Amino acid sequence: MLKDKYIFEVQYKIVSADRDDYAGENGFLQICVNEFRYGNIWPDELDGVMETLCLCDWMERPVRVCTLLKTNEYVALSDVDSYNIWLEFRKKDQSRVEACYRK
Repeated sequence: MLKDKYIFEVQYKIVSADRDDYAGENGFLQICVNEFRYGNIWPDELDGVMETLCLCDWMERPVRVCTLLKTNEYVALSDVDSYNIWLEFRKKDQSRVEACYRK
């Protein structure tokens, strides 16, 4: 079992659009694990220009990874917004996890 207080830092920004089914559905997200960063948080002037992603999917998935790392040394997470990109998480020891992505 991992002893650290957290494995991930998840930064997100909600970007509302007329096509959203509900407020807070879409936005930008970045996952940080140690020095590894995946995703982007764009400045306000790019709202409506840069493609957003479904925050609902991305908020639940890191929680699932943390749960699986309690009993597994390796967990792969597919990027739901991209084709054939996987985020890989490996337990280094009881207090450290390393992450990378593969295409």
